[in-house]
Amino acid sequence: MNDNGITQSELNYSNKYPNKDYINANVPQNENYETNNKNYYYNTIDYFKSNINKKTEDPNFSTQNFLPKNYITSMPSNTLNLNIEKRLENQLILQLTDFLSDVIEKKTIIETLKENICLKEDIILEDLFYDFDISRNHEIKIEDFLKVCRNFALFPTKDQLFLLYKKYDNDLDQALNYKEFCQMILPIKREYSMIISNREINPLKYNEISFESKQLIKELIKGLINIETYLYEARAKLRTKQTFSCVNAWNLIIKYSKNGKEIDKEKFKLFFDDNGCFYTRFEIDILFNDMDLDKKGKINYKDFARIILNM
Repeated sequence: MNDNGITQSELNYSNKYPNKDYINANVPQNENYETNNKNYYYNTIDYFKSNINKKTEDPNFSTQNFLPKNYITSMPSNTLNLNIEKRLENQLILQLTDFLSDVIEKKTIIETLKENICLKEDIILEDLFYDFDISRNHEIKIEDFLKVCRNFALFPTKDQLFLLYKKYDNDLDQALNYKEFCQMILPIKREYSMIISNREINPLKYNEISFESKQLIKELIKGLINIETYLYEARAKLRTKQTFSCVNAWNLIIKYSKNGKEIDKEKFKLFFDDNGCFYTRFEIDILFNDMDLDKKGKINYKDFARIILNM
């Protein structure tokens, strides 16, 4: 028996099975007790985390089902629940910010392309819409868009174009009218949108687009298709995570709202700042532009779920 009161046979068992919880050790109440207990707590949390995938939607689910039996007597139940809830909350925030950071990164590239297109003097919105409207029905059907892609040596599938149209076809008529087309092409910065929108048009002459401008348009089309395809896959992956919930993520955000129903851009940014994710105002604008479709300056759960779950 050593100084801690553990017999040699017990030590042999512990050495032979180092990954098993050795719960029969008689830890003395000395100056090292607090340190030992803290280490035991963190080991238990890791044990819980490794088994969290066993969680079901059963309303009677209890975290204690996955904890070593002796842990229940070694920590107060309220401390146990608070720490586990905080750990899961942090994990939820991390999953949310990882997803949104990828969205922001890809959409920032798209916004840069849109701004560069607006600065090209040979690009006129009406003429560009006319180039996409191959069937000449004053709207761009998926078949028209697919032909334009092939002219640019792009070969998306119809499924990929359906995802793109789901994003911008607001009236759900399986075609893009001029307003929806402009929504797809124009950047969120108003000063750039005004440049191309106010460009003078010669109704008697078709405007020829330069090779450089065509390449920008090609890159924009490619980027728009790719980001919607990526988002479809990323959302599906996010939904498979046992610890992620769109409702729970929104509940964390809406705490920063006064009325508990809608949140403005400043409070939305404050939530991420408080959780160590410092998006710039432009990056927050990118997210808000996607969520706030009616441009009222606030978003609700439905707006939030649109970008997270594509509802």
